[in-house]
Amino acid sequence: MVSKRLFFIRKIPSYLTFMISWSEFARFSLSQKVQTLYQEGVFVTAIRYYNYKINLYLLHHRYVEVFYNHKKDCIEQVALLDTQHSRMKFYFDQIKLPLQGLAIAAPR
Repeated sequence: MVSKRLFFIRKIPSYLTFMISWSEFARFSLSQKVQTLYQEGVFVTAIRYYNYKINLYLLHHRYVEVFYNHKKDCIEQVALLDTQHSRMKFYFDQIKLPLQGLAIAAPR
């Protein structure tokens, strides 16, 4: 006799379907990084810093900054959050960031 098993198909959350390594993310083009953040990231906050509006995103338990130059009307850089940078005080003024998410500084 053949045993019959029931299989349930569950929708997999999007954050589990797209897991890339940070070395892969670093090799992405600027447009690929932006697309990944908009599809998979969670917007946290934005700050003004010199000529930039910097949007902070959470992507797979890491914080990523998007540097938007409003005078040139373009995104110039996407980088992992550098927790040692003086910009951190601007983020701390606006929101309470969890310490475990900030334990590792962005590689240089």
